[in-house]
Amino acid sequence: MRSRLGPTLAGVVLAALILSGVPGMATTYSQQRPASPAASTVNVVMKDRSFQSSTRTVPAGKVTFVVRNVGTMEHEFVVLRTDKHHHLLSMRSQQASEVGARGEIEEFAAGRTKRLTLTLAPGKYVLLCNLPGHYKRGQYLAFTVTRAATTAPQTTDVNVSLFEMGFKLSKMTVPRGTVVFHLKNDGKLPHDFSFGSRGGGSPMLQAGRSATFTVKFATPGKYTFICTVEGHQESGMIGALTVT
Repeated sequence: MRSRLGPTLAGVVLAALILSGVPGMATTYSQQRPASPAASTVNVVMKDRSFQSSTRTVPAGKVTFVVRNVGTMEHEFVVLRTDKHHHLLSMRSQQASEVGARGEIEEFAAGRTKRLTLTLAPGKYVLLCNLPGHYKRGQYLAFTVTRAATTAPQTTDVNVSLFEMGFKLSKMTVPRGTVVFHLKNDGKLPHDFSFGSRGGGSPMLQAGRSATFTVKFATPGKYTFICTVEGHQESGMIGALTVT
């Protein structure tokens, strides 16, 4: 199966070669910064005596609160980090203590919608309206921020046949992580397998020779591979591997 042209190499952080009969080599590539994860969105409805939320748990990181006042009077929105139970906060006169406040939307009129984006660490929080007497009337909600989920990089094996004039890969799509390419030159001419012309790739393989070429892909995307022998790329020895 022969692939066509894809974008140039980006995001490969390490390539190491283990080849029977050929000295090993290691090459460092520039790394493309992973895109920042999108903010979690929490829809909050404020009534005069209660709060409602589309979710009470989000992963750590950016959180955007979309707050709608459906009551009959002005309300405010406070995000408070505290280990105390949500209906046992310390009081100062007619208001809850705001020690641990991470952000707020100041009071706004009934029928209006406001937004607040914060970067929140894991922990327990309380969402509340802290205008005098409003917390005591029930305008609060327990909220939890969990540790952001991480997906461990995987190791994937891909068999690669090199021949005149193309490549055949056992997998054209692989998960992010380490990919071990098992190369074999099934052609009659020398060929190599490279993810760039800046020193990265296997050494030249004579007909019948095999190699193991390992690449760590840190970022999803499409990665172009070629044979660097003069004229071979133009003749069809080029393709793109998709990393998810």
